[in-house]
Amino acid sequence: MAEYAILAPIVLFVLGAVISSVFKDKLGNYISSFFSLISSLIICYLSLSVLFYNKVLELQLRLIPEITKLPLPINLNVIYIKIDFLSAFFALILGIVGFASSIYGISYINRYLHKQHLGFYGLNYASFLCLMYLVFIIHDIFWFIVFWELMTVTSQFLVSYEKEKIVARKAAYKYFCMTKAGSEVIIVSALIILIILSGMQTSFDTVKNYTEKLIVENTILANVLLAMLFIGFSVKASLVPFHTWLPDAHPEAPSNVSALLSGVMIKTAVYMFFRVFYFFFKPTIYWGYIVATVGTITLFVGTMYAILQTDSKRLLAFHSIGQMGYIVLALGASMVLYSMGGESYAILASAAFAASLYHALNHAMFKSLLFLTAGSVIYRTGSRNLNVLGGLAKFMPVTAISALIASLSISGIPPFNGFVSKWLIYSSTIPSFTPLTIYGVVALFISAVTAASFVKYFTTLFTKPSALEFKDIKEVPTVMLFSQVFLAVICTILGIYPVLPLTIISPISKLLFPLGDILSYVKILPGIALLKVGFVSINSPLIIAVSLTLISSVTAALLPHRVKKFSVWSCGVSFRKYLMNMPADSYFKPFEESFGEIYSTGKFLHKVLVEDFIRNYLFSSRVLAKITENFAAMLTLFVLIIILMLLLHLG
Repeated sequence: MAEYAILAPIVLFVLGAVISSVFKDKLGNYISSFFSLISSLIICYLSLSVLFYNKVLELQLRLIPEITKLPLPINLNVIYIKIDFLSAFFALILGIVGFASSIYGISYINRYLHKQHLGFYGLNYASFLCLMYLVFIIHDIFWFIVFWELMTVTSQFLVSYEKEKIVARKAAYKYFCMTKAGSEVIIVSALIILIILSGMQTSFDTVKNYTEKLIVENTILANVLLAMLFIGFSVKASLVPFHTWLPDAHPEAPSNVSALLSGVMIKTAVYMFFRVFYFFFKPTIYWGYIVATVGTITLFVGTMYAILQTDSKRLLAFHSIGQMGYIVLALGASMVLYSMGGESYAILASAAFAASLYHALNHAMFKSLLFLTAGSVIYRTGSRNLNVLGGLAKFMPVTAISALIASLSISGIPPFNGFVSKWLIYSSTIPSFTPLTIYGVVALFISAVTAASFVKYFTTLFTKPSALEFKDIKEVPTVMLFSQVFLAVICTILGIYPVLPLTIISPISKLLFPLGDILSYVKILPGIALLKVGFVSINSPLIIAVSLTLISSVTAALLPHRVKKFSVWSCGVSFRKYLMNMPADSYFKPFEESFGEIYSTGKFLHKVLVEDFIRNYLFSSRVLAKITENFAAMLTLFVLIIILMLLLHLG
């Protein structure tokens, strides 16, 4: 009966969603938050039980018996549920962030009282958590798509929760359209798998048997399927160039929902990347380089645009794109190194694989914490504008300390968690003596840009003088502080004791890599995981020195004429002694000018690939709609098709 414990969170989520929907006031929020935080704790327990005790939980759930009598090509009556090691890892992320976000929401969502229907929030919030849990544990491709689509719908309602705001409605519409387009690609590829390959057998295990044969028997079809699945899931993962929905959507949701969107939901796509590239198919060097290249471009673009933002939540949203790039880069690097063979490359591959999962966990923790700290500032000031905010550390010291820990974590500063996973990424790419070396150096450079960006985030909110006069500002309620401190402690523990995350990653790597347990060739010290390979010592500081020298040399070679032109930036006013009085949009003007060509290219590509494409698409849709409504035009088209078919038949 132990396997039926898998259903406990689902039952509680559904109860919370249904009961809370009845109440319009605070009670709707309280009921949903209570059921959600209890369910999240159960998810954590189930996940840790699987990862620490190496006992997979699985269940075949039968629905209404009468359905089996219908002559359906697919047996819709059976749902395959399984918490294996990979599912448990990502479900654990959901459990931790869901717990913190639910507690935080107990007070935060009350700011919408008498403005929005809190029961409607409760319905969608609990349903959203439930559907993400189902996406991670379902092992049936048909039901996976069903829950994937429903997850998109509920999250869209949360993005547009403040429905009176035009920007929120537009962001939700853009998010829904783009992710729905990605879902259609996934559905088409899944139908190919179902119809052509597996003969309507929908369980993951059955699909895996056919896809493993396909890569040998029909390489072209296998690569087409991989391309379709990669594109479809890349939209949800917000990889470049499918990222444009995220900076609009994530900031508009309530801040605890933003934490779930950035911390967990976009990782549903990462979960499927691991499932597709390592479980359904075998890694190849070509797909490894494709994935690593897309990841590197994504981390570069996301972070370079994040540093320009003056909206606190929009800045964090762009960093979600950048940090997803780190995760996908490490995944692609592991695929490349796995395919190259040899003991040294196998160790590097395993390290890159572990780094990808480790950083997925880390990103969920520090990005969720960052969105909660931004939400706390909004809760007390009502503003997200970094140009006018400031000086909040003396009014909100716990929030300021939490934001500082999260900022140091995402910047990769020891002893916090972001440093260890980023170190493993550098350690597995820079010494590989492949093109991945360049990718690792780019990742290292972008870490410096990330650090600069969060100097801006933290100082503009908490330390520099404010352009506003604050009265009666105080710390947020205790439950909100608890969530922040809880995640801040986790960020610290995961950094100081890397043995904990590597231990829960170990069962996954054992299944895939011939050398077995990653803990056997990683020396773990407080705050760092040191990796040694036969032909190079990765722990040598020389690697970092060489990389930094390379970065600075290239930068100096490309920009010598501009450095001489830099002058003190004083915001267009007479120079003041305290430079910390600068508004947020003036922090990195020389940096923005130095990379002006990159930003100009980005604006051009955005115009061509996004704005012009949408304009032409809408125009074509209107023209097509008029044609289809015209009887004479449709009759003519029908006659032409009949004539063409006759000609082909006679020919």
